[in-house]
Amino acid sequence: MGLLQKINATNSWSFALIDYFHDMSLLRNDTDNSINFQKASRTLDGCVKIWTSRVDSVGTDTGKLLSNLAEEGRKLQNLTLWILLKFPRPYCRRR
Repeated sequence: MGLLQKINATNSWSFALIDYFHDMSLLRNDTDNSINFQKASRTLDGCVKIWTSRVDSVGTDTGKLLSNLAEEGRKLQNLTLWILLKFPRPYCRRR
């Protein structure tokens, strides 16, 4: 349970538990080769925590990316407006 408390959106990408969950040999008892459901339950809890933390991480990073793109768009729009005001185009007549 201590490890589950340490999983967060930042470090969730370094845990490979999800990659090995399909390997049922890791969840079997050593004595009779039956599935240890307590171990499977704890492993599944860890996988869920890692997965939800990764989803949070993607959401946070996507929000940062969109904010940066919007800010750069505003800067570009302001620069374009400044250039148009500073260097007006000559009047062009239509033919």
